[in-house]
Amino acid sequence: MIDEIRRFRLGLYVMRRRDDNTYDIREQIEPARTDDAQPADVNEIINTFLGRDTELRNEYRHWIRR
Repeated sequence: MIDEIRRFRLGLYVMRRRDDNTYDIREQIEPARTDDAQPADVNEIINTFLGRDTELRNEYRHWIRR
């Protein structure tokens, strides 16, 4: 998995839900800086992991501040 993350020049974050329902987020691999990001590729990855779960997508957007 780590090789694929680096191959696609992505970052890796680990999220853990705390007992108080907040999250602890730690950066594991810093995302590669690039000027040629392909939004369609990013959307495909998000769709793969989050599917059509609107609540989960909103929570994800909240955590990345977008």
